[in-house]
Amino acid sequence: AQSTYFFNAGSGLWVNSLGAEASDVVVRPGQGFVIAAGSAFSLMLGSGEACYVKDTSTRVRAFANVPNVIGALNPQAATTTLGSLGVTSSMQAFNDSLGLLTPGTLASGGTFLSNGTNLIDGLGQNATNTSLPAGTGVVINVNTAKTIHFAPPPVAP
Repeated sequence: AQSTYFFNAGSGLWVNSLGAEASDVVVRPGQGFVIAAGSAFSLMLGSGEACYVKDTSTRVRAFANVPNVIGALNPQAATTTLGSLGVTSSMQAFNDSLGLLTPGTLASGGTFLSNGTNLIDGLGQNATNTSLPAGTGVVINVNTAKTIHFAPPPVAP
């Protein structure tokens, strides 16, 4: 099921489509969300222990035979590269793929395959230095469920 919420800048609260306050909606494991914004902004999610910036690696459970959307990568940093994601060792060579979603439009920014050492493009060329602009999303496709390890992002305001 899909629910839509809006941020009411006047009250500073999230509201549902009927205008009822919805700031305490829980996003459970296995669920996700998409934020569509007219301009860049900073967003704090959760409270207490869920509200800190983490500078350690991130582990994401990838489920088999479905697209696993992994969200924007360190949206506060200027750019990063495909190689800096550090996911290659978590992916099965010539089987698992990584797709990019361009910031804003969420159009496909390319699909890359692990060769066991690097991510490669459709021509079989090393794609390690492929630039990822701030806000790039990642879609992981795996044939067997596994945990994908992402390298720690640089923490940047």
